[in-house]
Amino acid sequence: MDSTLIYSEVLSRIALGSEAFLLLLIAFLFKAMITHRGYTEQVHKLTQEDNLASAVDVSTYLFAVLVTLLDSLALEGESLISQASDVAYIGVAIIIMIELSQQITDRLLFKGISIQEQIHKHANLSVALARGALVIAISMMVRGVLANPQPWLTLAPWLFIGLICIALLGAFFQWLTPYDDLEEINQNNLAAALPLAGAWLASGITVEAAITGESTNLLSELVAVGLYLVFAGAVMLAVRFCLRNLLFRGVDLNKEITQDRNSGVGLIEAILYLCVAEVICFFLS
Repeated sequence: MDSTLIYSEVLSRIALGSEAFLLLLIAFLFKAMITHRGYTEQVHKLTQEDNLASAVDVSTYLFAVLVTLLDSLALEGESLISQASDVAYIGVAIIIMIELSQQITDRLLFKGISIQEQIHKHANLSVALARGALVIAISMMVRGVLANPQPWLTLAPWLFIGLICIALLGAFFQWLTPYDDLEEINQNNLAAALPLAGAWLASGITVEAAITGESTNLLSELVAVGLYLVFAGAVMLAVRFCLRNLLFRGVDLNKEITQDRNSGVGLIEAILYLCVAEVICFFLS
């Protein structure tokens, strides 16, 4: 290959990588404006108050934006300028989509919790962790929708369908637990936040696998996605059964989480949900 072409390709990739970094900076500023109405207040929370919950909230948002951006791009422009315009266009769209999705899920899935107050005023790490897992799950879903470039009118319904699927799987997990997940994380119970976070991440992995692909027949694809999610819910139920009757036989898991606040047990449960999600995607994709 001509060395000039190699150098040109390297320079173009450096330029596009720099643009992706610039989009992350824009996402950070955008998040600061939405959350604190200013960059200075966000920095104050991170540096002067050493607010770990605020840091988790921002970092998971930035990670979600980056993962979705990098894995959703199909750069086919004939020139660096056209490729750069594609990156900018898709990047801004992703930032807006993730923020809107987060605003919707805050109101629907965190009822009774003052998200901003708990995270940025009371430094509630449990709320920040659960919310961060949810936004990463949303980013996986968006990545799945954008994986195959199609007209926005075709993609838009799947964005709503994917969001609904994640919400349904999360609600199903909360129904499985005999304790009030939201009340526990509102009380900053990390042991309860970890399984919820794991369940939402597993939901994101599962939903992404279910909806990835070119959309040709909405009705038949909806049936397939529904069956996929029913199977995922059944496996989630099986995991809870195995936890209680095999791995922690004779142990009251609800007491460990709600009274003892045993984060180790919560972490194991979260990892099991992630493992199961990966197995489901491996064998059914």
